[in-house]
Amino acid sequence: MENENQEVKTNSKTADKTNESVKTFTQEEVNEMINKRIERERKNQADQLSKAKDEATKLAKMNSDQKKAYELDKTAKERDDAVAKLQRYEMRDQAREMLTENNLSLTDKQLDLVVTGDAETTKTNVELLAEIAKSIRDEVRDDFRKGKTPRTNNDSVTREQIERIKDPVERVNMIKTHMNLFN
Repeated sequence: MENENQEVKTNSKTADKTNESVKTFTQEEVNEMINKRIERERKNQADQLSKAKDEATKLAKMNSDQKKAYELDKTAKERDDAVAKLQRYEMRDQAREMLTENNLSLTDKQLDLVVTGDAETTKTNVELLAEIAKSIRDEVRDDFRKGKTPRTNNDSVTREQIERIKDPVERVNMIKTHMNLFN
């Protein structure tokens, strides 16, 4: 019963310590944090609005041919970005297939380290990674093959030999060290 009381006291003391570490905010602090957040968002919106206005004024100053050329350039850039992204995904899939053929499985993050914008470079990276993995596998396999064979211990003791020991202290020590014989 006394131990339980001590445990309860100890638990209540640790609970008090954890409550002390929790920070409470005053209404002023909360209002200040909220106002800062609102101000940040307003600034963000103002920046986006400013960019949109700049784009509109730029377009307004251009004549129709310039507008068409500008829109065409903008569309071409978006198309090029989309094509590059698609090619990167396709290269990632091809790299994953090549690595799977070599019994390697990588996450997308790991695969991004291997895949580049150039197909030849990506292929070279995949081949190098497969080579590295193969050499590591070979080293591990060789280490296992070179492994040391467990030696048999000819000093094994039987239960009967332990029971025949005359000195009780020595017998108890032997029983402790060879407990598996007495189970």
